[in-house]
Amino acid sequence: MENRIVDIESRLSFQEDTLDQLNAVVAEQEQRIGHLERQLQEALRLLRALTPPEVASQAEETPPPHY
Repeated sequence: MENRIVDIESRLSFQEDTLDQLNAVVAEQEQRIGHLERQLQEALRLLRALTPPEVASQAEETPPPHY
C-alpha cells in the first residue's frame, strides 16, 4: 500500500511539473503571436501606404468612347 501511495505521489509531481512547463510554453507562444500580429499589422499598413490605388480618380479617368 505504501509503495502505491509513493508511486501516485511521484506521478502527481511529474504531472504538475509537466503542466507548469506547458503553461510556460503557452505563455511564451502567446507573447510571440501578439508580437507577430503587431508586426503584420504594421507591414500591412506600410504596404497599403506604398501601393497606389487600383482605381483611378474621376479626374484621371478617360471618358468612355460614346462621349
